[in-house]
Amino acid sequence: MLNSFKKIYITFFFILVFFLDLLLTFVYNKINIYLFAKNSYMVNHDTYHHEIKKNYYGKGHLEEIIKSDKYGLIILNNSSRYKLNNPENIIFMGDSFTQGAGIEYEKTFSGIITSYYKSYNIDVINMSAVSYSPSIHYTKFKYFVENYDLKFDKIFVFLDISDPYDELYRYEVKYKKVVSKKNYKNPFVNSIYEKIEYNLKKFISKNTTVMYFLTNIVYDLIYPKNKSQEEFTNKYGFIINHQANFWTYNDNYYKREGYKGVQLCKDYLINLKKLMKKVNPNAKLTIVIYPWPGQIYRNDNNYLQRKIWGEWSKINNIDFIDLTSVFLPIKKIDEDKRLSIIDTYFLPQDMHFNALGHSKFSKELLKNINK
Repeated sequence: MLNSFKKIYITFFFILVFFLDLLLTFVYNKINIYLFAKNSYMVNHDTYHHEIKKNYYGKGHLEEIIKSDKYGLIILNNSSRYKLNNPENIIFMGDSFTQGAGIEYEKTFSGIITSYYKSYNIDVINMSAVSYSPSIHYTKFKYFVENYDLKFDKIFVFLDISDPYDELYRYEVKYKKVVSKKNYKNPFVNSIYEKIEYNLKKFISKNTTVMYFLTNIVYDLIYPKNKSQEEFTNKYGFIINHQANFWTYNDNYYKREGYKGVQLCKDYLINLKKLMKKVNPNAKLTIVIYPWPGQIYRNDNNYLQRKIWGEWSKINNIDFIDLTSVFLPIKKIDEDKRLSIIDTYFLPQDMHFNALGHSKFSKELLKNINK
């Protein structure tokens, strides 16, 4: 009888702890969301999804200090705003790489090139922001043309490896506005067992704290890792296996999902080119690509990002700058050298350039621009 009561009490105790865990995690998440929104340098935009706060000075995506002008465009610390109506303007479009996440703007490739052209009285207007992709590039460009009398001579679109993923799973255009997609489905989950496992893990990680901690301990006990493997995974696992770059090396995934995201990117870039030519028939559009640490680690000189955009740019009479070889030698190199390149030119445990990576990238980019 006593044993039965003990079992009931123990069961009740664990149920109580579980629901308290859910409640406290819910409250914590709500407070966190509120504080993040209050302190974030990013704000929603009715037309092109999100932008940097206007006239902002403070911490950016990875704690770097950034400054924006009255248009919500990132600028040098010694600048006040861009002159949008200068017909010699150069426009940069990209995501967090081109914004310069994690690095003071003056030391990013965008900031370095902006400083270079400033001496010629030419503005490099950086219309980039974290998590931008071609649908936002086009929509934001259109908005600036229609509302701010934007003038320009050249446009450079820095296509990130994550762009097809973002177009496929993160954004959609409704009524000429970029909005977040609802009902996200993980494309890498196929079987019923995988779906159950994925949704259970997602629920526990999102809605609990104690339970999440305990399940991780249990998982590590059941599937122990050796120390060197764990150290490698902690340092490089996220950046070389990020699912947003699967499409560049996994043929099955590309055929099943990736090509649809690439096609969406192509469609928005064609729209961008048409609008550019309408505003300035003599303007030049250039596509720029660069590798992630995943491509460097896999010694992948023929990754799809390179092949697809090189061929597409040629067909559509668009200039193409491929800066893969700045970081990945043509000849095959051993694992230690590949990891050394990642450590030297990228932020720790991150796929973005560090200051040295930005410096190296800016020199090669400037050479190509001035050809």
